[in-house]
Amino acid sequence: MQSISLCKALHNFFRYIRQEYALDKIIQYSIDEIDKNIKVVNPEYNNISYRMKKKMEKLSQRNAKLYELEQENVLQLPEKESLKWIKTKLEWIENAKLVKQHIQCLLDNRKGIPYNILISQMPESIRYNRLNKESKTLQNVIKMICYRAETALACRFRRYPPTHFGDTRSLLLYHTI
Repeated sequence: MQSISLCKALHNFFRYIRQEYALDKIIQYSIDEIDKNIKVVNPEYNNISYRMKKKMEKLSQRNAKLYELEQENVLQLPEKESLKWIKTKLEWIENAKLVKQHIQCLLDNRKGIPYNILISQMPESIRYNRLNKESKTLQNVIKMICYRAETALACRFRRYPPTHFGDTRSLLLYHTI
């Protein structure tokens, strides 16, 4: 089949480029720094907001459980069970108060932290960077060329339906490996 030989030729072409022109070395995963005067959301502020959100969820769960306890019919319970119910209710209320205090503490801490900061003010370990633009563009071009070549070959193979292979693309992969 002509399509299989074309597929082998394409595979050999990319192997040749990789060996002779050091295609793997051209594609680098280097990092470029972003302009340090760009304002971003403070990661510390986000962290505290996230913790506050989780505490608010916990408070909502506690309030839902407390509501569930209050919906039980206290009047139908014997005296001992009523005391047990009141004790349980008081424990849930205390838990809810502790969570509210923790939320208020987080809110007070967050008030002292600015919402936006410059990238230059971020700690070096968490500073935002980006991949080298030229290297990423080269990677994308090569991926597009490969995909288009594979698609063209797959269209040619569709004239001859594969018998024991599930897909024409898998047939291509089987013959190029």
